[in-house]
Amino acid sequence: MKIPVHLQRHIARTLCGSDMSNRKIGRTFKVSPNTVRAIRERLVKAGLQWETLGALDDEAFRQALGTVPASVSKRKGTPDWLYIDTELRKRDVTLELLWQEFRESQPEGVSYPQMTRLYREWQKTQRLCMRHIYRAGDIMLVDFCGRTMPITDPDTGEVSRTAPGIAEAPTFERMEPL
Repeated sequence: MKIPVHLQRHIARTLCGSDMSNRKIGRTFKVSPNTVRAIRERLVKAGLQWETLGALDDEAFRQALGTVPASVSKRKGTPDWLYIDTELRKRDVTLELLWQEFRESQPEGVSYPQMTRLYREWQKTQRLCMRHIYRAGDIMLVDFCGRTMPITDPDTGEVSRTAPGIAEAPTFERMEPL
């Protein structure tokens, strides 16, 4: 159940102490009548009274009522994020391809939107930082995209391949194509 435990306590106390309708209790606590109905059914099913519930701490209350939230990773399988991160660094590998492979091995695993969200959350927990300190004019940085592209000589028709790149000198304020 996604509502806070203190609200669950108020609803349970009201359910045990009065004969108000689910709709009226729902309006009182600004929750859905279906939420009140679910708590009422759990109270009846477990045979619990407020006297026993009121003495419990929050975790024991949730256990007794059966409202402990299950995380996605407990309900459905999740991939190894370090493996996913390593594979994404390879050429032509996408998160969707990795998800398809993951679903072949675990058909009941997380969905693609869940996987992308969970992967982004995992990435935020990684503390990666690379700092370089350069003196002005000391070096020039060059970055190539990794793939080659064909360049055709208009006079001879000869095709040669080159890797497009970009160069930057730390003292300049803009980048120049090579």
